[in-house]
Amino acid sequence: MSEGLRCTERRIVEGTSDEVARFLRCDPKRGLSSEEVARRRSVHGLNELEQDAPEHPCAKFASQLKEPLVLLLFASAIISTCLGQYDDAISIALAVLIVTFVAFVQEMRSEASLKALASLVPPKATVVRNGRPPETVLASELVPGDAVDVVAGARVPADCRVVESLELVVDESSLSGESEPVAKTAASALGNRTKNGGEASVTLPVAECATVVFMGTFVRGGRCRAVVVCTGGKTEFGRAATDMKELKVQRSPLQQGMDDLGRRLSFASICVIVAIGVAGLLRGERLLDVFTIGVSLAVAAIPEGLPICVAVTLALGVMRMARRNAVVKRLPAVEALGCTDVLCVDKTGTLTLNEMSLAEIWCPPIALSGTASLSNGARAAAQREIRLRRLATPLDGEPPSSGGIELDPPLASKKSAHHRYALVVNNQEFSADILPSQVSRLIDAACVCSNATLSNGALDAAVGLPTEVAILAAARDLGVPDRRPELQRIHETPFTSDRKRMDVTVVDASSTRNKPATFVKGAFEAVWPEVSYCYANDVVTPVDAHVEQATRNAIHELSLRGLRVVTVAHSYYAPPPSQYRPTPRSTGLGSLGRSLFSSGADDDDDDDEEDDYYEEEAAAAALSVFPSSGGRNNRQFGGGGGGGVVAVSGNDDPATSGSRLVFLGLVALSDPARPSALAAVSALKDRGARVVMMTGDSRDTARAIARDVGILSDLEGLDASGEEIDRWKELGEVNTQLSRGVVVLYRVSPRHKLEIVRALQNSGSVVAMTGDGVNDAPALRAADVGVAMGGGRGTDVATEAADVVLTDDDVFSIVAAVDEGKAIFHNIRNFITFQLSTSLAALGLVAVAHLLDFPTPLNAMQVLWINIIMDGPPAQSLGVEPVDVAVTRCPPRSRAEPIVTRHIFIRVITSAILICSGTLAVLASELPADETTDEATRRASTMTFTTFVFFDMFNALACRSDSAIVGSKRLPLAANRAFGFAVGGSILGQLSVIYWAPLRAVFHTEPLPLRDLFKILLVASSVLVLDIARKLDLFGLRRAAAFPLSPRTNKGNTKLGSPCRRTTALVCRAIAGRQHKASAQLDHVV
Repeated sequence: MSEGLRCTERRIVEGTSDEVARFLRCDPKRGLSSEEVARRRSVHGLNELEQDAPEHPCAKFASQLKEPLVLLLFASAIISTCLGQYDDAISIALAVLIVTFVAFVQEMRSEASLKALASLVPPKATVVRNGRPPETVLASELVPGDAVDVVAGARVPADCRVVESLELVVDESSLSGESEPVAKTAASALGNRTKNGGEASVTLPVAECATVVFMGTFVRGGRCRAVVVCTGGKTEFGRAATDMKELKVQRSPLQQGMDDLGRRLSFASICVIVAIGVAGLLRGERLLDVFTIGVSLAVAAIPEGLPICVAVTLALGVMRMARRNAVVKRLPAVEALGCTDVLCVDKTGTLTLNEMSLAEIWCPPIALSGTASLSNGARAAAQREIRLRRLATPLDGEPPSSGGIELDPPLASKKSAHHRYALVVNNQEFSADILPSQVSRLIDAACVCSNATLSNGALDAAVGLPTEVAILAAARDLGVPDRRPELQRIHETPFTSDRKRMDVTVVDASSTRNKPATFVKGAFEAVWPEVSYCYANDVVTPVDAHVEQATRNAIHELSLRGLRVVTVAHSYYAPPPSQYRPTPRSTGLGSLGRSLFSSGADDDDDDDEEDDYYEEEAAAAALSVFPSSGGRNNRQFGGGGGGGVVAVSGNDDPATSGSRLVFLGLVALSDPARPSALAAVSALKDRGARVVMMTGDSRDTARAIARDVGILSDLEGLDASGEEIDRWKELGEVNTQLSRGVVVLYRVSPRHKLEIVRALQNSGSVVAMTGDGVNDAPALRAADVGVAMGGGRGTDVATEAADVVLTDDDVFSIVAAVDEGKAIFHNIRNFITFQLSTSLAALGLVAVAHLLDFPTPLNAMQVLWINIIMDGPPAQSLGVEPVDVAVTRCPPRSRAEPIVTRHIFIRVITSAILICSGTLAVLASELPADETTDEATRRASTMTFTTFVFFDMFNALACRSDSAIVGSKRLPLAANRAFGFAVGGSILGQLSVIYWAPLRAVFHTEPLPLRDLFKILLVASSVLVLDIARKLDLFGLRRAAAFPLSPRTNKGNTKLGSPCRRTTALVCRAIAGRQHKASAQLDHVV
C-alpha cells in the first residue's frame, strides 16, 4: 500500500469493492486483526491532523521584538547607555518591555480562547476488528484498512471507500462548498475507466467521488460500511491544512505603515545628527561634543511611547471584540479590517445558515375549464391561488383576518408560527394564524413521505435529509402534527438520483376503513406524468392544461429565486400486496417492519388488487389516512363552509387509468440567509467596502441569495463562474475583469477562491475573506484578514487559517470589527500626531536655544517629566477615544497610504513650530538683559518648563480628533474619561512641581504668581485656537483638512462620497455660522 495513496485516486473511486479491499489488504466483513492494526499504526501514525509544535512562551515573547520600530528603540537605548544617559535608556527599555508584554499576553489569551473552543468531546468511530461485532473506539486510533460503520447523524472519521450502503446521503459542504447533500453508493456510476486505459493513480475531483466519503463530512441520511483508505494528514482535510500552512501570512496595512514610519524616523534621526554636527562645526565646537549633542537630540525625538500606544490600543480593541464574540488571533488584524475595501464572503454557512428551510408553498388553482358543473361560488373560489410564504421579517401585532379563506380547524393550530409565515391569496397577504385545508394537507402529506426526525423538536439535533428536516420543522412551526407514529408504513420506494422521487404507502389502523394510501414527493418531471387529478380550494378535479401551465409557471418562478422545488402528491390506490415490502428504519415511526395484513381474510377487498377500486371507494381509501374533519364524511376532502366537492369526470376512472396521482402542490425550500446578513451587507457598503460572494452552488441559487442579502441588485453587480475565472487567467485578465464590478462568483473551487483573493490584492485592494470550511482555508490564509466561523460550524482547518474567529457565527460581528478597526487607526493617527508634534517641538526648543546661545531651557529632571507626559497617560489616553460615527462611515484607506500623510505632516510641523516659538518667546522674555543671576535662571526655567507642559496639554486636547472640534456634539469634553483623568492628573502634578517645596527642590523650580499662570495659559492655548481655526477652515484649506483619509473608489460601483467629509462640513458650517456657498461646498464634499 503506497504511502502517498489518496482516496480520490481513480483505482479507489472506480474500482469494485472487492478490488479496493484486495488493494488495501483487508476484509470489510471481519476487519483487521489487532496485530495488523498495531503494525499499520506504526507506519501511518494516528488519525489526527498534523499539529505544529507549540511555540515556547519565551520564543513567542522574543518574536514580538522583531518590529522595525521596536528595533529602532533598542538601538536608541544602546546609544543612550553608551552616552551615559541612563534615564533615557531605562525609559526606552521599559517602553519596549511594555510593548512586547502586552502583545505577548494578548496572543496567549487568544490561543487559550481557541483551545477552549476546540476542547470538544473526542470523536469516536464504530469499527469491526478480529471478526467480532462492531465496537466503538477513538477515531484517532483508526488505520488504513479498518472497516467502519457510519450512520446518519455521524461525522465520517477518515477518508473511506464505501463497500456497502443503504440510502447514504452525505453533506460535503465543509469540503466542497456545495450546500446540497450528495448521494453515495458502493457501486461506481462512472464506469470502469481504469480498465479502459485510464491512469489508476490519477486523482478525480471530489464531486466525482460518488463511492468515497471524506473525513469530517456529515452523514445526513442512510448508513454504510466503508474501509479506511487515508488517515490524518493524508486525508483531503489534512492535505488542505498542509497546503494552507505553506502560504505566507500577509503583513497588515498598519504593520506596513509602522514599518514605513520607522524607516522615516530613522532617516530623520540621521538628518538631525548631520544638521547639528554641521552647525556645531561651523561654530567651532569640538567634533565629539557636537556628535554627542546630535545623537542625544535624535534619540530624544524618537517617540518611544508609540509602540506602547499601538499595542495597548489594539489590545483594548481585541478585548472589546471578544465581548462581541470575536476572538482575534493577531493584534493587527483588527485594524486591518478597518481598511478593508473588498470583503470576500463564502455563501454556505456564512451568509446562509447552511440548513434547508421551507421558503414557500404553492397550491394549484382550479382551471375554469374544469369547473363547468360547479356552482357560481365554487367557480369563484376556483380562481384563487394560495401560497404560504416565509417572511423575511416577522409580522408584528395581532394576526389579521383570514380574508374569507376556507379553513380546516382540525389541522390548524392557534399557536402556529404566524409571525414567521404569511398566507398569500391572489397576491394579498394574510397571517398564517389558521391554515387552509389545502395547505395543511400538503404539509401533512410531505411529512408522511419522510424519513427524517427532529430530536426533541430541535432542528440542530435533526437526523435525515435536509429537505425532509425542513418540512418537518415547518410543520412543527405551523402546528401541523407529525402523524407518522400513528400510521403503519407498509411500503417504501426510496429516493434515488435516477428515480428522483420517494413513494411511501401507509395505513391508519385506527381508521374505520383501514385502507392503504400512497404519498409521493420528488422532482416535477418524475411525479407529474402520473398525475391525473389535483386538489385545489377543497375541490378534487381532473388536471387540465390550465393547471399544468400554472404549475410549470410557478416552478419556473420559484427556480429563478434559487429555491429547490419539491412536488407533492398522493394516490387513490396502493400497490398490490405482492409488491409490499417492509422498510425497517430507526426513526421511531413504529411498526415499519410489520406486514400490513396480519388478518387479511377480515376484509373481502383484501384479496383483490387495488386497481379494481371504484372511484368513490378509492377516494375514501385515500382520505382514510387524513384526520377526520369534525364528523364530516371521510369521503370528502374536508374543506370549509359547505364541505368538500369531488368533481371527477367519468372518462377519467382511476380504475382504468394508468396514472392516478392527486397533485397537492409544490414545496419550495432554500438555505435561507442569516437574519443579520442583509443588515451586515448594507452596513459594509455604507462603510465603503465592496462585498463579493463566492460559492460552489449554481448561478440561480447564488444570484438569489445575493439579491436577498443586498449584494446584487438590478442596478449594479455582475456575476461570473469558475470557468470564466480560468478563461480570464489564461488571458491575463483576472484583475481587469474583477474590477468591472463582479460581486457574485459561482461554481468556484478552493483554487478559484485563492486566485480571486490574490488578484484583488494585486489590484491594490485590502481583502478580507470569511469562511467556515476546509475549502475556504487557503483563501483565508492568503487574505489580508481571514475571518472564520467558529461557533460549531467552522472546521479546525479554517479556524487555524483565520486571523479572527467569530464564536457565534454572526456575520454582523464583521461590521463591528470594521468599525473597531477604523476607530483604532484614527486614534493611533491622532496619537502619532500628538507625539510627533511634541517631540519635534522639544527637539526644536533645545536645538534653537543652543544655536542662539540661550541658557539651557530645561534641566534633566524637567526633560524627564516632559517625556512622561509625552509618552505617559495623557498621550496613551488618546488611544481609547470612543468611536466617532463619522469616522466609521469613511471609505477605507488605501494600502499605499502612509500613516503620516501630507496633511498630517503639515499639521505636525505647524503645531511644533507654534509650540517651539511660543515657548522660546516666554524664555526670551524672562531672560534679563544683563548677566543672568541664579534666581533669574530658575524663574526663566520654571516659566519655560510650565509653558511647554501646558502647550502639551492643549495640544493633546486638539489631537483628540482630526476633524471634530472639542466640545462639539461629535466630540464632547467628557466623552473620553480616561483622557480627562490623565490631563487633570498631569496639571495637578505640574502645579505640585512648582508649588510644593519638596518637588521644587528636585526640579529646581520656584512658585509663579497667578498672573504668570494666566500668561502661560494664554500663550499655550494658541495651539488649540490654531486647531479650531483649521477645522473651521478659516484658512480656506478644507480640501486638505476635511479628513486625513483619502477617498477610495468602490470598484464596481460609483465614486463613493465620504460621509465623514459631509458630516465635518456641516458641523464646521454650523459652528462658524458660515452659510454662504453652502451648496457649492456640499457638492464638493459629496
